[in-house]
Amino acid sequence: MKKIFILLVMTVLTSASAAVCAVMMTTHGSVWAVTAVLNSRMNRPEITYDSASGSLSSGLVMKGLKINGFDFHSYQGAASADQLMMTAKLSLRNIPVRIEAEGVSLAVEGVFEAAKIRHIKFQDSRLDLEQIKVHNFSRIKGDNTAAVDELHIRLPLQESASITAEKTALETPFGDIQVEKITAGSARAELEEIEISRSMYLGSEPTAQIQKVKVSEPFDWKHITSVENGRLRMIESDTILFYGTNQNGQLNFNFYSKSVELEPLLSSVRPLTGVTAAVGDADINLTGTADDAEVTGNFIIQYLAYRRFYLAGDPSVQLNLRLKPIEGKLDLTGQAEL
Repeated sequence: MKKIFILLVMTVLTSASAAVCAVMMTTHGSVWAVTAVLNSRMNRPEITYDSASGSLSSGLVMKGLKINGFDFHSYQGAASADQLMMTAKLSLRNIPVRIEAEGVSLAVEGVFEAAKIRHIKFQDSRLDLEQIKVHNFSRIKGDNTAAVDELHIRLPLQESASITAEKTALETPFGDIQVEKITAGSARAELEEIEISRSMYLGSEPTAQIQKVKVSEPFDWKHITSVENGRLRMIESDTILFYGTNQNGQLNFNFYSKSVELEPLLSSVRPLTGVTAAVGDADINLTGTADDAEVTGNFIIQYLAYRRFYLAGDPSVQLNLRLKPIEGKLDLTGQAEL
């Protein structure tokens, strides 16, 4: 009886080893294993490929891979790769996997229209992507594009510092943004060395540079928690310095400049369209909320012109205003006392 049991165990182990070898060491078995995993994780999408060679143990290469109609964690879409390379090694605890893909195209419904990635690498819970271009994010109105030189993701995601992006550029109908470095996680993000141009709120000429911006989930402009060392540069004006915080929805931002030509800024603020002015020693504080901000502070009017009205002589002005975004414009109400 004991000999029969030992023989049975040996038979099972031999059969299992043969099955593993068939999967790991042959092209056909390796392709079957990969497609089985994709079917399981992506709700049985349509998977096709042009050719395959090698094996998971030595390095499986699949060319012309296409995955249509996938459903991954409630995200639906399609993906393709010019070439997919995968290696898996057996161990007692797990199966370490190395994956590389070239010429990846991706479309995800409700997230973005299309993306192209030159190179993807996954190994040791780290995902590295190079030369990413994304067209039409769903959360941004109008045509928009984004480009990232390098993106590094450490899995699983932590609240912060799990994602690093190098040299990011975003073009939208509302303005263009370039960011030297982004460090992010599931709850917080930091953006360093930012440049904003062609903003709908700033006009076509001004350019803003910011040393660092911190933002929290859900990662929109209303959840910017701090701005450090901001500089707004305009033609014929001194630099406008700005910085501040947004804690629990309450704004506290400061702006200062020695001399500012206001026409590029006033063109986006109603009812001030058509006003030309220059002010000096401007010291402005922005408080309240993003939807209903209070503007207080003081400055000296160097000159102000509107139709047939003209004011000069450096009078001092005290501000007590309210600022609201309405239909793509900034609505300004309140008092300015001489």
